[in-house]
Amino acid sequence: MIEAITLTKKFSEFTAVDRLSFQVNPGEIYGLLGPNGSGKSTTMRMLLGLLKPTMGTARINGFDVLENTVEAKRFMGFVPEEAVLPDRLTGWEYINYVGDIWRVPRGSKRDEEIDELLTLLDIKDASDDLIETYSKGMSRKIGIVAALIHTPKILILDELPTVVTLIAMEPMKDIMTMKLKIVEPNWILSIITAWKNSHPRRFDRKRIPHRIAIATTRAII
Repeated sequence: MIEAITLTKKFSEFTAVDRLSFQVNPGEIYGLLGPNGSGKSTTMRMLLGLLKPTMGTARINGFDVLENTVEAKRFMGFVPEEAVLPDRLTGWEYINYVGDIWRVPRGSKRDEEIDELLTLLDIKDASDDLIETYSKGMSRKIGIVAALIHTPKILILDELPTVVTLIAMEPMKDIMTMKLKIVEPNWILSIITAWKNSHPRRFDRKRIPHRIAIATTRAII
């Protein structure tokens, strides 16, 4: 569960986020949509524990993101808009590097899950190539696999336009279903985007319920 309670962030005299409160329940897809400058990225950084709120708090599965940062982050996987991946590693090496950071046990189980995710995203054949040879889309796919390596209960995708084709595809639905089987129905997909026309009409509502929040220049309505 994601809880934002009167989250506020001020930069000098400018208020980027003003008393924002919302809750995302297990099993939901939550979209944070709005124009540039509406506070979406600032909200995301506060949820990830990267930015201290001026006022208010955020909790991930009951853990305060500032007081219990490490515990809160274990529940989250994050795919940034512009992922800066190490060029001199292969996709497979990078994913395993992230797995080691999260202390995911090495072995056949981990390898099989990585293999399945790579196959579903149609990038398995390129996983042994250096990341410096990847297109932006290929790097994004590797980033998605790396974000899921520790089986998080929350996946945050920053900027939908660059991943909308992935989400609309059956492979992304299969990945979501696969992760749901692993963590039961306690999985949340949060999408943060400035694309005003990005309502995810193609999501299968029978499989995973969703709701959309609209970010204005002041708050979510």
